[in-house]
Amino acid sequence: MDFSLSEEQEALRASVRRYAESSWPRSGAAAPVDAAADPRHHWKKFAELGWLGVLVPEDAGGIAGSALEMGLVQEEFGRFLVSEPYLTCAVASTAALCQVTNKERCVHLFQGIAAGDVVLALAHCERGAYGDPQFVRTRATRRLGGGFVLNGHKSFVLCGPVADQYLIPAQLPSPREGIGLFVIDRDAPGCHRRDFQTLDGRGASELLLEDVPVAAEGLLTTADEGAQALRAAIEYAIVGVCAEALGAMDHVVQVTAEYLKTRRAYGTTLSTFQALQHRMADMLVELEMSRSIFYRLLGAFSRPDAGARSRAVSGAKAFIGASALFVGTNGVQLHGGMGMVADYVIGRHFKQMTALESLFGSSDFHWKRCAMLSFSQGTEASQRQDRQAALAAGHGN
Repeated sequence: MDFSLSEEQEALRASVRRYAESSWPRSGAAAPVDAAADPRHHWKKFAELGWLGVLVPEDAGGIAGSALEMGLVQEEFGRFLVSEPYLTCAVASTAALCQVTNKERCVHLFQGIAAGDVVLALAHCERGAYGDPQFVRTRATRRLGGGFVLNGHKSFVLCGPVADQYLIPAQLPSPREGIGLFVIDRDAPGCHRRDFQTLDGRGASELLLEDVPVAAEGLLTTADEGAQALRAAIEYAIVGVCAEALGAMDHVVQVTAEYLKTRRAYGTTLSTFQALQHRMADMLVELEMSRSIFYRLLGAFSRPDAGARSRAVSGAKAFIGASALFVGTNGVQLHGGMGMVADYVIGRHFKQMTALESLFGSSDFHWKRCAMLSFSQGTEASQRQDRQAALAAGHGN
C-alpha cells in the first residue's frame, strides 16, 4: 500500500512546519512580540495560508480537503505545541457544519471560519457523560413567538475563553426530532461562562445556559440530522487529536535521543547504557505502531462503511492515547530532573499528551466502545447468516 503524499500535501505540511518553526521555538519559549500585541496574530496568518479552510467547502472559500490534509496540519501543530483553537473550530465545528443539508444556514459561518473572522467552539461535554462525548441533556424548547430557548450545562468547552460563538448540541422538543445544533454568541443573554486553565494551556470554559433565546435560524440542523453532525464532529476531532499526538510523540523521541547522546554520566554518554537503549526502542515501537494505526484510521474515512469508521476511530483513540502517555512518561524519566522543568519542551509535551488522552473520550472509554461495536457487528453478522440459512432451508423444502 502506498502511503506517500501528493505534491500538494507535501507543500501543505512544509508550509505548516516552516511557519511553526519560526513562531513557536522548540524550547517552548514565549511567542514573538507581534503575537503578544495581537492575540489573533497567528489565527489571521492561518487564514491567509488557507489552513482554516481545509475542511470548508470550496464554494464557501475553503479547499474541501479530507481528514488526511487536516491531519497533516494537526501533526505539525502537535510537534511544535501550538495551542490555537484549530481543533475545536477548524476541525470539530467545521466537520459538523459540513453535515448540514441546508448550506444557506452555514455559509456565513464557513466564510467567517475560513477568513479567520469567527472562532466557533463546539460545546458538547456535559456532566454525567462518563466519557461519552455524544451524551446530550441540554434541552431546547420552542417559544410562542418563534425560535427556541436553551437550558442546560456544558462542563468543558475547549478554547471557550477565546471563542466568538458556540455550537450547542441540544435535545429538541419532540423525541422524534432528536438532537439539534444551535449557534449562540459568547455574550448571549442567559449564557453564563466560567473560564479556567487546562493542563496543556489551551483554556476551556464551563457554560450554564438559563433560558438562552435563539432565533429560528439559529437551529442549523433538521430532524435526525443533529446526531449525525455531532458524530462527524467528534470523529474528525479524534482524527485531529491522534494526529497531534503523533507529532508530539515524534518530537519527544527525537529530543530524548539527542539528550541521551550528549548527557554524560560515569564517564560516558547515557546513550551507551543498554537499559536506556531498550527504553528508547520501546518508545520508537509505540510511535511507529501508532502511526500505522493512524494510517488505518485515515483509510476508514475513505470508505462509506460508517460502522467500520466508528470502530477505527475508537480503536485509534484508545491505542494512540495510551501510546502517547507511554512515550511522554518515558521521555520525562529519561531526562531525569530536566524532564520536570515546567518550561522545558519535554514537560510541556507530557502535559499536552495527558490532555490529549482524555479529550473526546479517554482510552478506557474507547477500548470499551470498540469492543461493544465489534460485538454488535458480530451479532448482526450472525443474525444475517441465520436468516440466510433459514431462507435456504425453506427454499430447499
